Amino acid sequence: MVVALIIPVSLFALHLNGWSLDLTDRELYVVMTDSMDGEPRDYEISTIPVRSLVAVDRSPDSVEVGDVIGYVSGIAGFPVFHRVVSIDHAKGTFTVKGDNVPFAEEIPAGWVMGKVVGVDPLLGNMVVLIRENLILSIAAAVAIPALFLIRRDRQEDGPWRYSK
Repeated sequence: MVVALIIPVSLFALHLNGWSLDLTDRELYVVMTDSMDGEPRDYEISTIPVRSLVAVDRSPDSVEVGDVIGYVSGIAGFPVFHRVVSIDHAKGTFTVKGDNVPFAEEIPAGWVMGKVVGVDPLLGNMVVLIRENLILSIAAAVAIPALFLIRRDRQEDGPWRYSK
């Protein structure tokens, strides 16, 4: 199961990187809150549903109003992904707001991890499922191939025989 997840996540990362194998400026995160799960917007990143996998470009060419950025909040201490609503170049700050949050906050540019360049809810849900059910995932990764092997062996031996 874990191996089955590696391939689509890798393809997602490669696609977002222009099919280049140099992924040094990209990081993948799973968004676990609904702060960006609002109504779709007319931006490159329209919305980010809960449990989506997001790709963050750590070295974007530019960040503009409407872009979604990732930052490590000095208050929360973990990555937050919100939309830029204004930029104060003189102060070196961004004002950011989650699409589903009633307030905005001003953050220093030094908190910014990068710009969100891709979102995939399906892969994010797969990552969460595996992470939350690791033992179940390992069991499934062992059991499913074993069941196929058993089934194949039974088909080669013919139908089940019952003794009287």
